Amino acid sequence: MASFVALREFVRGAAKAAGMSEEQLWKLELVFEEVVVNVIRYAYPAEAPGTVSVGYAFSENHFAVQVRDSGQPFDPIAGADPDLTLGIAERRIGGLGRFLTRQLASHAEYARQDGCNVLTFGI
Repeated sequence: MASFVALREFVRGAAKAAGMSEEQLWKLELVFEEVVVNVIRYAYPAEAPGTVSVGYAFSENHFAVQVRDSGQPFDPIAGADPDLTLGIAERRIGGLGRFLTRQLASHAEYARQDGCNVLTFGI
């Protein structure tokens, strides 16, 4: 988690320089945090070292982020949406992050490549 702030600022600084609006920056930060924090917390077995790498690309009105880790295979955008009609205490744990990613990102794609989880999403 110590590296999370630096990774977030790396991506946020580039997105700002690309001219993204405040709304787009908010969406980017929310999706980025959800994805990267989940990698940090769950991709590697307890006490096992692991890495996460982050890159970005932008063109006119589009900013894409790629998050790559060599942790356990996991597709962070697959699965059913949570039942938002239930109260918080009644909902099962998990799934809200993937729901937010699918709702806020203009696109999101997952692949398992060369032993790595690779998630690319755009805002």
